[in-house]
Amino acid sequence: MSPLPLPSHNRTIEKIDLFLRKQLLSEKIAGIVFRPRAGIQTGNNTWLEPDLFFLTSKTESRFRTTNPTTADLVVEVLSDSTREYDKKTKADTYAALKVRELWLVDPTSKTLEVRENQTGTTSWSRNVLYTWEETMESPVLGISVDLRFLED
Repeated sequence: MSPLPLPSHNRTIEKIDLFLRKQLLSEKIAGIVFRPRAGIQTGNNTWLEPDLFFLTSKTESRFRTTNPTTADLVVEVLSDSTREYDKKTKADTYAALKVRELWLVDPTSKTLEVRENQTGTTSWSRNVLYTWEETMESPVLGISVDLRFLED
């Protein structure tokens, strides 16, 4: 069982969740954002629970009666106790599941790493590290994101 997240971890997830939902509405991006206890199924009895994940309407339509086995965008907020697992094991699993875009948000270093799978293979084709003072590009959402919204 994973340790209970710290309040700062939960606040960061709340900020990202609110931001994503507002962006989806204002940019008219069709899809749905899932939060834990929603998961991505990796086998009959195994799954991953990202902090947040997004399915475009097209992807979501494939999983109306089954659990998702992939996602268009996954967000993981790193904690001291799970940082290495999230950046290595969990990220490699998302790549193997052909997740299109992964955000690794690190509140300690105030960075956001974007890993992209632009080729539809089982590995990341591009990694970009941003600070919270920069504007990132999200290929899946097709928008620029001013990361200052993550500041306290």
